[in-house]
Amino acid sequence: MREQILDTAFKHFVRFGYSKTTISGIADELGKQKSALYYYFKNKEDVFCSVVALEAENFLGELQNILNEKGDESLLVKKYINHRIRVMYGVAARYNLLKSELFTLLPLIEIARQPFHQKEVDQLAYLLERGVQSGVFRLCDCELNAKVIVNSLKGLEIPMFVKQEFKVDTKEIEAITSLVLNGIKI
Repeated sequence: MREQILDTAFKHFVRFGYSKTTISGIADELGKQKSALYYYFKNKEDVFCSVVALEAENFLGELQNILNEKGDESLLVKKYINHRIRVMYGVAARYNLLKSELFTLLPLIEIARQPFHQKEVDQLAYLLERGVQSGVFRLCDCELNAKVIVNSLKGLEIPMFVKQEFKVDTKEIEAITSLVLNGIKI
């Protein structure tokens, strides 16, 4: 039932935005009473945070698949950066109606994403460590460098959500990737 609620809530947030999505509307679409939803969630904020956390978990799973691949670590970092930017662009496009509410919702989004943020940093640090061990990267502190890379990429998310017609520019992705790789490669 929890998964059905989150799936329906996701559709409502995408279709109506946060402020116009209601627990009643979600319950009605599911053919349930509001009280059935309150068994699983405290309030609309809790539902929203759970939707964001589910998106972050899926996103992290995709990134983990890339970061755990074997092969040239510099190519894997490039693939990671490219995929991360493209996935976040897709998220921004899906939540187009939330753009006007972004700065109000940002604290909730950050709280929901925080556990996944650290896992992403840890996964990237592990890939960087593999690159150091194989002689591809020259880094002293892989954890710190992973944190800097993840935070830098997170910084690109705001323009994606705020601008009405943000486009993913392949040349910009290549430039970002080149900048990161030139800073960590031997």
